[in-house]
Amino acid sequence: MREEQKKTYLILLMGLLAISTAAPFIRLAREGTPDAHWTVSFAISFWRLLMGALIYGLIAWPKRGKWFALEPKLKWRFAVAGFCLAAHFAFWIGCFGFTDLQSGVLLLVFEPILAAFVGGIFFGEKITSRTIAALVLSVIGVVAIVGDDIASISLSEGLGGDIMAILGCASIVAMYAVGRPLRGKVPFAVYMTALLGYAAFFELVFALSFGTQMFAWAPASWLWFAMLALITTCIGHASMNYVLPRVTLFTLNLVIIAEPVLAIIINAMLYNEGVSPWEIAGGLLLSAAVIWGLGQERKKRIGAEMTNTGGEIAR
Repeated sequence: MREEQKKTYLILLMGLLAISTAAPFIRLAREGTPDAHWTVSFAISFWRLLMGALIYGLIAWPKRGKWFALEPKLKWRFAVAGFCLAAHFAFWIGCFGFTDLQSGVLLLVFEPILAAFVGGIFFGEKITSRTIAALVLSVIGVVAIVGDDIASISLSEGLGGDIMAILGCASIVAMYAVGRPLRGKVPFAVYMTALLGYAAFFELVFALSFGTQMFAWAPASWLWFAMLALITTCIGHASMNYVLPRVTLFTLNLVIIAEPVLAIIINAMLYNEGVSPWEIAGGLLLSAAVIWGLGQERKKRIGAEMTNTGGEIAR
């Protein structure tokens, strides 16, 4: 395996571990907070995005001229990518106010499915037999994770939440599709500052539109917001965006749906919650799907892929 591929896989793994802290951190942030309305997702998302944008803004400051030199149309594309990211957080966190956890996790399988089609249509990424096999394994794995509660899942009772979960999957795939051609246009820190900054702006618009309380949080919640920004966003989501030009959209989103496995493990450690045999089996199948999906990346030459997706990564 090439050294560059090893580096890509390590970054993907680091990103997966980091984004898997989202659910536990959000759960900790909401403890002791009376507002349980679903629109609280706007406030949670805004603070993590704003803090993340400020962190990357400090890193990007010496290279800020690269941003000002961009054509206006490219800046608009960054705004679209930021809107998609804001929509993803709003839909995905908010959906659990209407539907159960099992349905939300089950609907995660839409993410790699959508990514496979978007990658094929816009980036010429072929849907191979290995792609299909990885997708089948991931579907079985996700179903196994919610196996204990599969009989209680009712898509009709929480249809609004289920639609929000699907829209959350679609919006993150759209964000990666819009962001991929932009990755080589500016240094990475500038890219992340713009992406998170625009997303924070749109999240604030959502929050104000729904009258969301922005400051009614327990003192400890602000610590968990900071952890969401630093670990989940600045390391986790940043890692996924860093490797964006190096892997197919399908592979990237396939890796991401393994997040529930790690989130379950983290919750089990934090809250002394047991892990069922179904969850263990599902985790093994999802891991196999991710490994199988990554295998197809070895067959592609990184140089050719970079040419097709916007050039060399700006350092």
